Amino acid sequence: MALLHANPFNPVCIVPAESFTVSANVNAVLYDINGRLIRGLHNGALAAGSYDLKIDGAGLSTGIYFVHVRVNDALHVQKIALMK
Repeated sequence: MALLHANPFNPVCIVPAESFTVSANVNAVLYDINGRLIRGLHNGALAAGSYDLKIDGAGLSTGIYFVHVRVNDALHVQKIALMK
């Protein structure tokens, strides 16, 4: 996974996802600093190509969050900071 754009962010950030040469099964979720699931961002197959995850923090509290992106069998974790 590439580096995060605009970290810390307010209220929206873009997490660049992997570029796929073939279709892949992608499950992306957002957790808070305590490990509580905040919301799912994507769950399903994506065709070959490049994708970004848009995270809207408008309804979230200031703090540290973790984006977990599982692509097939590989897990990528990105820490993001929301500053309001």
